[in-house]
Amino acid sequence: MNRDERRQAFPIGAEIRMAGLSANPYPLFQRLHAEEPVTWVDEIEMWVVARRADVQAILADPETFTVLSPRSVLRRILGRNMLTTEGDEQHRLRNPFSHAFAPRTVRQTMVAPIAAQAETLVERMYARGHVCLVDQFSDRLALLVLGSMVGLPIEDYDVFRGWFHDFNTALGNFTGNPAAEERGLRAQDEFAAHVRAALNACRRAPDGSLISDLAARGVLSDEEIADSLRVIFFGGIETTSALLVNTVWALLQHPAAFDRVRAARTAESSN
Repeated sequence: MNRDERRQAFPIGAEIRMAGLSANPYPLFQRLHAEEPVTWVDEIEMWVVARRADVQAILADPETFTVLSPRSVLRRILGRNMLTTEGDEQHRLRNPFSHAFAPRTVRQTMVAPIAAQAETLVERMYARGHVCLVDQFSDRLALLVLGSMVGLPIEDYDVFRGWFHDFNTALGNFTGNPAAEERGLRAQDEFAAHVRAALNACRRAPDGSLISDLAARGVLSDEEIADSLRVIFFGGIETTSALLVNTVWALLQHPAAFDRVRAARTAESSN
């Protein structure tokens, strides 16, 4: 199928421009869901799948579909990790992290630290009076919690936030902007250097953290640990932060639901 034939077969995909999609994707998503759930996007020369059921079917069919694409932006920017590999290799990279992030482990070890960190951030926000919720709460909470879970020191939040921004920009760089890719690759190198320094510090003085355990066990190379932590950190920040701010937005849009949350919180505090 040549370009003209693809444009005729997928007219909505032919209209898609990444700049407009980034500004407000939802009207287009509605059209795709209703009219063209699988489409070819001419601008980026990629297939786009819009419906959840189709996405799930693709993810559940490794015999037909693969993540091993030579054009993968994820692989180029975040490296070889549990999201960019398959089969035995994917299991080898993922397994050393499985226990630390298992739901039972997180409930047993992280509920109190997360609550304490959240309360500290809220107190700081209250003292300021007017803040950006993303920068002063949701991004910070996600990053600080991940740092605590892994044992990776975060002396400078703004440096990590800068890496996160550069990764985000590079991962959305489907049109091939060289400056965006350069920033992403530079952030990749700087984050890897930070991880290597932490691994070497743990080898000199083990502290019982996950990264200290990884340094001692030697089941992954330093590069593999850095690649894995890169996707854990910068994937974890994005999803957690978005969940938090979207929850706040939804509660503000639905006062009755907000009142129920407040009532439940009050009842919990009085017990």
